[in-house]
Amino acid sequence: DEFEHSALVLPYPGLGWVEPVGPASGKLLLRLNRAAAICVSVGLSTRLATLVLSATFTYLFLLCESNHNNHYILICHVTALASLTQWGRYASLDHAISLLRYCLGVSDRKTNSPPQTTIPYWQLMLFQFIFSVPYFFGSIAKLNEDWLLHAQPLKVWLHGARTSNLGLGSDPPLWFPWFIAWGGFLFDLGIVPLLMMHHIRFLTYPAALSFNCMNKLMFNIGVFPYAMIGSLALFVEPCFFARLLRFLYAPQTFYEPIVDYTPPQWHWWWFVPVSTSSLPPRSDEDLPLTTKVEARSSRVRRAQPLRFRQLALLGFVGFFIGFHCLWPLRHYVLYPYGVSWHEEGRP
Repeated sequence: DEFEHSALVLPYPGLGWVEPVGPASGKLLLRLNRAAAICVSVGLSTRLATLVLSATFTYLFLLCESNHNNHYILICHVTALASLTQWGRYASLDHAISLLRYCLGVSDRKTNSPPQTTIPYWQLMLFQFIFSVPYFFGSIAKLNEDWLLHAQPLKVWLHGARTSNLGLGSDPPLWFPWFIAWGGFLFDLGIVPLLMMHHIRFLTYPAALSFNCMNKLMFNIGVFPYAMIGSLALFVEPCFFARLLRFLYAPQTFYEPIVDYTPPQWHWWWFVPVSTSSLPPRSDEDLPLTTKVEARSSRVRRAQPLRFRQLALLGFVGFFIGFHCLWPLRHYVLYPYGVSWHEEGRP
């Protein structure tokens, strides 16, 4: 309808050259976006479908500033990042098709090996990071007098259907806006470090589920709560889901090792892989003399210089993290105080 009836377009600053297409092309674009979303959801031609989904959604988002929503920005960034990764390698139609071709002996791979089901750690790390940004900078956005000292605009928002969905009626208690203000601030500030801790997931996951469900019930903010609930899958060991699938047909094998998969050694407390340099040195007492000499000489051998591809990847990861750490803070430098009022440079 917007392609047919919109009489005015409000372009973003510097993006006036992004012009809307005609109604027929607009409908085709929306159908293409929908088809790409379906393909992504089932993992069919995952990388190509993700690229199409990212391009079409970002184009539609940039057409008019009246459609601005921080959560749409997250979708643009997540789909753009996903199009650069191999996130369709496991539990997808792509994986099933590759496995079937391998079993039938018609795989076009140069080596006679089954399809890969793992991804490099940097891809998981960037996904964890991009879904952590809304939490952390959500707490930064709440660091203002209106939110923390006056519980505004929560006092205005929390009435009627927004609180009746929680069983509080249309007139919530006086303390409730303050509870939401400070509870939301503390949750956003601390949930990411807590999710990265192995041993307290029985507390953090119910808290994250409750928080996002309350967001949906009170504020009805689109797909954002669903996306954040889905992102919780990024903070458990990757092999958990393979074991879960195996549990469906062989419950007794849940804790058994997965064939042809060697999981990384995770830190005893934090959900990060432990590098070999942080492991205790291996004892050489039981090794033959020649092996001792070779082992000790290999330890003092200089590290090999990074190849161009590794340097490019390191630069991309550094730029990606640096940009998403600095860009949400631009309103402190480029715009006057009171971003909650004038909305300029809002994270």
